[in-house]
Parts: sequence; C-alpha cells; structure tokens
Amino acid sequence: MAAPYDEAAWSEEAARRVWGGAVPLQVHLHDADVTALPPPPPFLVTLRPPPLSSAKAICFTGFASWFRNCDPLRRLAALCEFRRCISRIAVERADSSSALPPGVDTVWFEYKGLPLKWYVPIGVLFDLLCADPERPWNLIVHFRGYPADILSPCEGEDSVKWTYMNSLKEAAFIITGNSRSVMNMSQADQVALWESVMKGNLDGYKSMATKLKIGPFEEDGLLRTTSAERQLQQGSDEPESPGSGKTFNLWLGRVPVRLYVRSVEEDLEYLEDAVPLSDWERVSYINRPLEIPKGEGSSYITLEHALKTLLPEFFSSKSTGRAGDSQPLGTMGSASDDSAIVDSTQSSQEVESASTNLREEDVAKKAKVKLVRVQGIELDMDIPFLWVANNLKNPEYYLHIYLSPHLAMADEKLAKLSEAVAGLNEISENEKSGFLSLVSRYLSGDEEHIEWAKIHTPTDEVVVPYDTLEAPPEDIEETKKLLDKLAVLKLNGGLGTTMGCTGPKSVIEVRNGYTFLDLIVLQIESLNKKYGSNVPLLLMNSFNTHDDTLKIVEKYANSNIDIHTFNQSKYPRVVADEFLPWPSKGKTCKDGWYPPGHGDIFPSLMNSGKLDLLLSQGKEYVFIANSDNLGAIVDMKILNHLIHKQNEYCMEVTPKTLADVKGGTLISYEERVQLLEIAQVPDAHVNEFKSIEKFKIFNTNNLWVNLKAIKRLVEADALKMEIIPNPKEVDGVKVLQLETAAGAAIRFFDHAIGINVPRSRFLPVKATSDLQLVQSDLYTLVDGFVTRNAARTNPSNPAIELGPEFKKVGNFLGRFKSIPSIVELDSLKVSGDVWFGSGVVLKGKVTITANSGVKLEIPDGAVIEEKDINGPEDL
Repeated sequence: MAAPYDEAAWSEEAARRVWGGAVPLQVHLHDADVTALPPPPPFLVTLRPPPLSSAKAICFTGFASWFRNCDPLRRLAALCEFRRCISRIAVERADSSSALPPGVDTVWFEYKGLPLKWYVPIGVLFDLLCADPERPWNLIVHFRGYPADILSPCEGEDSVKWTYMNSLKEAAFIITGNSRSVMNMSQADQVALWESVMKGNLDGYKSMATKLKIGPFEEDGLLRTTSAERQLQQGSDEPESPGSGKTFNLWLGRVPVRLYVRSVEEDLEYLEDAVPLSDWERVSYINRPLEIPKGEGSSYITLEHALKTLLPEFFSSKSTGRAGDSQPLGTMGSASDDSAIVDSTQSSQEVESASTNLREEDVAKKAKVKLVRVQGIELDMDIPFLWVANNLKNPEYYLHIYLSPHLAMADEKLAKLSEAVAGLNEISENEKSGFLSLVSRYLSGDEEHIEWAKIHTPTDEVVVPYDTLEAPPEDIEETKKLLDKLAVLKLNGGLGTTMGCTGPKSVIEVRNGYTFLDLIVLQIESLNKKYGSNVPLLLMNSFNTHDDTLKIVEKYANSNIDIHTFNQSKYPRVVADEFLPWPSKGKTCKDGWYPPGHGDIFPSLMNSGKLDLLLSQGKEYVFIANSDNLGAIVDMKILNHLIHKQNEYCMEVTPKTLADVKGGTLISYEERVQLLEIAQVPDAHVNEFKSIEKFKIFNTNNLWVNLKAIKRLVEADALKMEIIPNPKEVDGVKVLQLETAAGAAIRFFDHAIGINVPRSRFLPVKATSDLQLVQSDLYTLVDGFVTRNAARTNPSNPAIELGPEFKKVGNFLGRFKSIPSIVELDSLKVSGDVWFGSGVVLKGKVTITANSGVKLEIPDGAVIEEKDINGPEDL
C-alpha cells in the first residue's frame, strides 16, 4: 500500500533540494587582463555556498535550480532532480595575482559580451542568458574597465548584504503591511540570517526566518499568523496598507513577485535558437505583488492565472493602468525606505480589479509563453501558484520568475496581414473574416493542451456499439418520414492528382465504368425510389473542383434527387518569411490559395445559404462523408437512433487495425466526448496511442450532425476546432496554410456520441491498391452499393502494396488485362515492371518482384498461391 501523501514533507524536501544543488562554473580571465605567459587556466568551481573569503570577492545573491521535467500539481516526488546555483561567487584574486596588471582591481563578470549585473540573482542570470543550459557556465572575469554606465557600483559584500536586507524589508511590507519584523531584528540576528544565506545553511535560515513571521501562505491565501500577531501588526506605527483604512486586510494574501521578461519576436521552436541577449534594454524588470482574494474559487490559483494577472500588458486585452509598477532592469536596486515601497503598491480599487482579472478564465492572450522558469525549473502552467510561492521563493521572500513570451509581434503581424487581406478582391467578406479569425487564434497560441491523466475510455453510452442499435421501422411510410429529415453531403474538394488524374477525384472510374459520383447518385436514387422520399445530395466543392463539378452534375439532370453544390472557403496561403498573403505578393493563380480543411464545412454551409434552405425544407440531420469512401452509405439504424435520442452529433468509428494506428480516436475528456489526434499526444504517450489494445477505435470521418445545432454554434462563433498548421513549399516559396477538421467539432455539440460501426462502412479509395480491392471479385456492385463477397471468410481485406509503376490510374489499368481474383488472398506485394494477364488467381501470401531492367509477365489463368515470384522460372 502506498504511503499517504504528506504535503509538508514534500515541501520540506523541495526546500532542501533547492538549497543543496549545484551548477558548475568555469571562469576565464579576460585577455586584456593577462600580462604573463602562459595565461592562467580557467577557474573551475562547482557553485555551492562557500565560507566567506578574506580575499576580495564579488558576490551575486540569489538562487537558481535546474529541473527539466517538473510534473504539475503535487507530483512533488519529482523534486529529486532539483539543483541549485549558490547565492554568490567568490573569486580568489590570489589564484591569478601574478598574471594581473597593476591598477584598479574592481571585479566584474561578462557572459558573451554582456556585463552581468551583480544585484540580479545569479540564478535569474543563468535562466535569462542560457535558454539551453550551459554546463559548465563559461564566464569572463575582468579586473579593470568597470562598465559604470551599465553596472551600479558594488562596494563588496556590504553592498550585497544591504541589497538583500532591503529586499527583505520590501517583502515584509508587501506581505504583512509593515516591515517592523525586519527593522526590529537585532544585529546578532541580522548577522546570523545573513550567514545562513551565504553558507547555504537551510536549518539556520529557517530558524531565523521564523522570527520574522512573514510566511508561509496557506492554501486559502492567508498568511499563517496568530490573531495576537495580527493585532500587533495592525497596531504598528508602520505605514498602513493602501486602501485599507486603519487596518491591513489580512484576508487578502499578497505575494511579493519580481518578474524578468525577455520577449522574442521570432516564433522559434527552440528558444536557444534566439539571438543571444546583447543588452539589458531587451529585458523588462517588473516588481509587482500578486493579490490573492479570500473567497470561493481563490484557494486554487495556477501559475498561468497568476502570470495573466501579473502581466496584463502581455496577456490581456485590458490594461490595468499600472505601467508605473514596471522598472527598467538598470534600476533594480531595492527601495531604501518604506516610503518608496508605499509608492509601488496598489490601491484598493486596483486590488479589486486585479482580483477580478484573476478569476477570468477566458483572458484574450496577446503573447505565447515560450519558457517560464522559477528557480531554474521549467514549470507547467497549471501548477498551484501558492506552492511555487512557498517553496521556490528566494531567501528575501521574493518569488523571482523569469519568462520569455513570444510576442510574435502578433498584433503587428495581424494588422499587416489584415491590411493586405482587405485588398484581396477574389474572396468574400465572410472568407476574409474567417481567415483572419483562424490566423488570430493561431498567433495567440491559445490552444487546448490534452492532459493525459484526464483521458478516459468512453463507455458504451458514449460510443454506442452498432449491434445494440434498435432496428429501424419496417413500415415504408415510417421509413420515409425518417429519410425526409435527412440530407447527404459529400466532401468533393479533392483532386485526383495523387492517382495521376486531373479534375475532381470523385470522377475517377471505380467499377464497371461508374465513378465515385455516379455511385453516390445511384445510391440516393435507389433510396428515394424505394421509399418515395426526398433525400437531397449536397457536394461541398473547393475552388479547385467547383467548375468541373458543375459540368459533371449536368448529366444527373433527369435523376430523382435534388443536387446542390456550394464552395467551401478559399483562403490565401501565407508567405512564411513575411507573414503576408501570397496573392498580395503577386501569386494570384490557384497556387496562391488553399481550401482550409473540411472543418470549414459548418461556416460554409451557413454562408452559402444551403443550411437555411435545408432547414426550410424540414431537414434535421446531414450525413457527411468523404466522396471516396465507398462504405459511407445512408444507414437507417443510425438515423433512427439519432432522431429518437436527439443526439446533435455522431461520429462513426470502427475497430483499429495495424494499418490505422495513427488515426484519430474518441475519448472521454472532462465529461465530454472528444476527438484525440496523434498530433495532440505528448511524445511520451505516442506508442500508447498507437496501441490497438487501449485505443481500439478510430474515426472514419462519417459524421451525422443536427442542422439546427450547426446554425446555433456557427452564429455564436463557438466552433473553435484545433488548428492544423500545414507548412508547404510551392514553387520554391515556403508557405503556411491553417486548416481544421470537422471531426474535432464533436466536443462543441450537446449529446454528442460515437457509434462503433462495422468495418464495411469504411472503404476509402486513396490509392490504386485500394482500387484493385474494389474492382476485384472481392466486391460486387448492386444499385450503386458496393457489397463484400460472402465467399471471403477472412474478416479483414488483403493487404496490397503496389510499386510506383502502378501509382497512376492509367498505368495501373494498363498493367492488368483483368483484375486478378483475390477472394483467398492474404497479402500481395508487387514491385518492378510487372504485367498481369487475364484470369489470374492470387491466394495466401504472394510477392512478385521484377528485377531491374526485366519485364515480368504473369500469364493468363495463372494461379499463384503462397509464392515469391522473382522471374518466369518461379511461375
């Protein structure tokens, strides 16, 4: 049995790990300071708290830790990886005195040409300057040429101690409303506290810090103090907390926070690829306490919520009017008296505003955080903020947070893009608006991230087994009533170019001279004729297929079905380097545009007027499927179930095979059904996702959706499906197109379900190997319906792999006098210049390989069973 969770013990362990770690440092003497040969070797030291040295030293106060994979929210066992960078560096001049030039020996350090500010915690410096942690950390030490225009004077250890004590006074005032506990410390206690910090003595530090009575915070944000202590604080002569009248609002927790913000303009995948920091003007220093209100919902505040509240100028579209709280990094010295501290605190109105902002869950982001480090730890954004404040604060009670947001110049980029899009006359205002909305969401980085622990396998109520569905009514009139509530929509935007054809893929001949579109029309004609119903067919084209489709559908003018066509949106490809629409750069031909994925079906239905037309005709559901899926036919059991259960959305799923391991699957997530795609899966769980044992089903992209629900959600602009970035290179230009998928919309609909259907409802034709299956004796064709041959006993279809010689439909058809019989075939692999005669029968596992330069002909009537064919001699 696992030991019970003990938060106090883990917090104690966290503190000890933070205080006990180390980071290696290598100090090199600057070339200008070398006067003797050979120059002294680098000074290599492991950064731990050394005893105070009698030699002249330069001190850096602060802490840093190194922790690469901190688990979120109370998984504190992971703290064993903590490392700490000590609070100061002592460089013995004696080690290199013989090599030093005469003159002033004011010591200062640089890293990659940047002078290091001695009053910034060394841990923050390390986090700030080393996006990719450098071990050992290579610094250059100087003994002359002190950059007084950049660094304030340091008079040795006294300057550092003064800075530390003054920061401690600030923190005490922020937390308790006064700094009496620090100011009234005896000289002996001050020395003991300082010694404990410098020597890394955690027990000694805790003993002295307890006397200050300024922490820690409890789960509800309250300071852990007694009522007597509160009365003493309230009766103090210290300046009162602003806005509180005569007393300090102890019900309102205040956490001292110092933020170091380095913004990057490029949206880099790896922050270490950013241009090295060359001057301190690129870093913002913000000294700002976080208000934690007491009340419902305030006991759990995540780091993400805290950062949004602390930095509204980066994350929120609202301004708090607190620009005065920010200080440039060059003025990082602590306030020398409490009056200065009072000036930097907030009014009660500002406190209330900040508290309100803290409770807002839907803050409009303007930045995408690339990195957040506290004590060197790359924290998850959903970790409890109070735990961070209590356990990762510096010894002066400030929580130092380094973050690097990618401002992405998001507003500027979007503004320039919007201006360029406004001049594109080839698309409608709806298309312009939809495109800019998609780009805005992409730039914000405000995408949902899946927490693996929250994923659950859907129950049979969520993913309903097909066999459990009630049989549809046998009465023809009742069936007609059901069908009259249905419309069929086929996705018809794809071209047949990958199979060597021009025009829409739906006009490729599938069997007996019939194209995909012919079969779809025959199927619906058969239904309407049998039941006297009026099921219309809608074709959602892209700008690539629209003109050709209009000509093709003319041949169905005499059919008994209404055929409607409409276009999905047409969006401009974005030139990656300039982030501008390619058509505005002169690429006005079709290559400058793209259709934004089938997730666009919902707004396109609305914008085209077809949605309102269907509703006016009494239609309630639309059955959506790919035009190349021959198994996607109207199913009365599914339609009957949805109408009676009033499900707004249904996704057909089917059992996975090893060929489908990358397909999206349905999960239960936070009490809703949701599509999980492989791109959303953390790297550590990809193999688990591909497992057909845990994730047993995948999305067929056969969807049934309530039309009224579509209208409601589109009008509310509520369909924010996951964005699929699709970078391409076209004519030598790197472009970006943003897409969405219709299946991802399932989580926005009420009473959404999946139905686990037979594999026969998923028969896509994506390549000529699929074409061979449906053209063979494995299937028969009746009234447009492709039916599997009952003589096939194996429930799975044969696995067929054809070489590049068969890739194009024309070449494929030319290499077969007739399609071989494959009813008893398990697998077929063909490579090289192979030609098939008529009446060929393939059984079991067959491999046929023509050697390079050799034409291999399979004779008429050949029966090949469980063979590897490498030449005529093997036949």
